[in-house]
Amino acid sequence: MRLRTVSRLVIGAVIVGFVAVAAIAATTARQNATTGIPAYEIDGGDLMQGLRAPNFALRDQNGRLISLRGQRGHAVVLTFFYTHCPDTCPLTSQKLRAILNSFGSEARKVTVLIVSTDPLHDNPSDAKAFLRRNGLTSWHFLLGSIGQLSKVWKPYGIGVTLSGKGPGHTAGMYLIDKTGREQVYLDDTIVAPALSQDLHIL
Repeated sequence: MRLRTVSRLVIGAVIVGFVAVAAIAATTARQNATTGIPAYEIDGGDLMQGLRAPNFALRDQNGRLISLRGQRGHAVVLTFFYTHCPDTCPLTSQKLRAILNSFGSEARKVTVLIVSTDPLHDNPSDAKAFLRRNGLTSWHFLLGSIGQLSKVWKPYGIGVTLSGKGPGHTAGMYLIDKTGREQVYLDDTIVAPALSQDLHIL
């Protein structure tokens, strides 16, 4: 678990770099003849075992009930943010936005789900503001009580420490394929070209 403070100037410079390299990607996948489950050759992160991703259902910023199972047929990026995060969360979201923008029409095949890590403070209004501020209005920012959210954090190995000043949380991200299987686990150090390739192969 770690939190970092990054100046706005540094964030801006890094985002420019991400945009410049976001379109650089190669794709490769091979089929496992024994199980019939795709076996992926990834460029970054940790390759998972292709297990079924734990299902959950939470309300998003618009009050719509969103379930992971309901995203079958789309690749899913599952990540964990809080609305008032000053550094890692907006930086990661901008990285993802730049990459998905580089996909053109193919971006419609990717669903981004953000699960709140701050049930004490996050609310629909702030979630909408976070998404609008970062140009992510088509994404789902999923909210809930401590009890509801902890049932999602735990099976995905996300550690959260709540405090009045904002939570500390694991900076984890999962890439889930179109059949609902976990394929790649990433942390916030992933670079744009590697993340772009990993998304392409899903």
